[in-house]
Amino acid sequence: MCRLQACLAHGLVLIFVNSKTDTEDVADRLQQHFRALPPPPHTGRARDVEVCSLHGGKQQSERSDIIRRFKGGQC
Repeated sequence: MCRLQACLAHGLVLIFVNSKTDTEDVADRLQQHFRALPPPPHTGRARDVEVCSLHGGKQQSERSDIIRRFKGGQC
């Protein structure tokens, strides 16, 4: 997890896994992890990390929206 946090400090990150189930599991675990972190010093607010999952089991419109959000730095 520490390596991932170091990568996130430099920008957007893509993580590839083997299955749709793994995709959802990794996304859920990452979101829980980032929500549990204390706020950064001197900000008084939660960390601004949004986790999105993308796989073939989602509707095309949802996949397109996730890609758009990722490109825009929103997830």
